[in-house]
Amino acid sequence: MFIIASGGIMCAKLAMTVLAVKNYYIGWTFIPILAIGAGFNCLSSFQKSVYLLEKKTVPSFLSTAFSAVINIVLNALLIPRYGGTGAAAATLTSYVALFIYRALDSRRFMPIRWKSLRLGLTVLLLAVQAALMFIEPPFWLIWQLLLFGAVGLLNSRELMAAFSKILHRHRKA
Repeated sequence: MFIIASGGIMCAKLAMTVLAVKNYYIGWTFIPILAIGAGFNCLSSFQKSVYLLEKKTVPSFLSTAFSAVINIVLNALLIPRYGGTGAAAATLTSYVALFIYRALDSRRFMPIRWKSLRLGLTVLLLAVQAALMFIEPPFWLIWQLLLFGAVGLLNSRELMAAFSKILHRHRKA
């Protein structure tokens, strides 16, 4: 999921150039923030399945409500001053909060060992990638490719395991 987010960050400007009319090109500035948030949303959705497997819908609701309140409050505070970037930051923050809430709470039902160091390093690489998109230093596209590769390498074991499972299922069918 974060590999896809990294690719989304890397391609944000190009995608908006090709897909959007000129007036909407500025929308690329929201993509890096929202892409990182989408990664955390995927992790939170995975954690939600723990609640559903255990038939614990109340904790699922409470964690979602917790995240929604954070999003609403931050939107009210950030949008007037920062516009769409504030809305994107509020969404990212609420997804990170939802992930942390569920990571801690869902351990009651199913202990999940998160590889915190790798997750933190991945998010740091994504943050650097996003910052470079805004700063546009010399050779920024090369930096984007290198960071995309680093995120891919850092998470390659899980990616290869997922591909292996898909291929194994396909062979059985």
